[in-house]
Amino acid sequence: MRTWTPLLGLVALAAVGLAWNGAEDGETEVSAEPYAGTWAQLRVQTAVADVPVLGHLRVKTTTILRLRMYPSGHNLSVAVEACSMEQDAGIPLLKVRFPEDLVRRAGRFETSASLRREGDGVQFFQPRRWLVFGAHLEDEDADALPTDGADERVWDQDEDGHPGVTVEVRGLLDADLYLVQRSWTSLRGTVAGTDRIDGRIQWSEDHAVLGSTSSLLSSLPPSTPDPDPEASTFRTTRIDGDLDCAEIVAQRDTLFAR
Repeated sequence: MRTWTPLLGLVALAAVGLAWNGAEDGETEVSAEPYAGTWAQLRVQTAVADVPVLGHLRVKTTTILRLRMYPSGHNLSVAVEACSMEQDAGIPLLKVRFPEDLVRRAGRFETSASLRREGDGVQFFQPRRWLVFGAHLEDEDADALPTDGADERVWDQDEDGHPGVTVEVRGLLDADLYLVQRSWTSLRGTVAGTDRIDGRIQWSEDHAVLGSTSSLLSSLPPSTPDPDPEASTFRTTRIDGDLDCAEIVAQRDTLFAR
């Protein structure tokens, strides 16, 4: 399934790269076996935008994920399940809501990660992973996004009867937006024992609005990832395999306390 992170922050594509500066595959003594199991992950991705009337905004998208990690030599296969998504633009009277069906249907995907030794520590690295919401693209990196709901590439991914995926805006303005979005994320962090992996996220995404229930919200302002490297981070904590998404969300303050 083509799906992701933060998954639907309202931001535009920015050319940001991430290179691994550690050892090459096969040159590390780190085994992935101790890291197999179930984990909870909190991702925070922050974008900046200049919006008419509202001014300069920092938009923070927070996603909670449930991960199942499986060893594959020195690498990990990771099955991801999104538990919740929320967005805060610092405006109490304007909220963006991600419907439960969208989170449940679009927030399941598989990726990979590697563990490498750097000095006396172990680093976790998840390479760039492209995810597309609301459309099927042959080349997820290069293909132009569809801008018309009648485009044969458009996919009603959340199965709500509208093209693409639906995001709800509530407050000063009430509207539903029908979007196609493409994003990538890359994670690099530090392993603490066998129970915690925390670090930074590099990411980017672009989108196309296919339609809206309000003529006042027919497009989205351009935005970019916050240049502060501490503005987009992840925290990962090993959990009991029986803990489901609802329990992870209920225990978020404890699980991700640092």
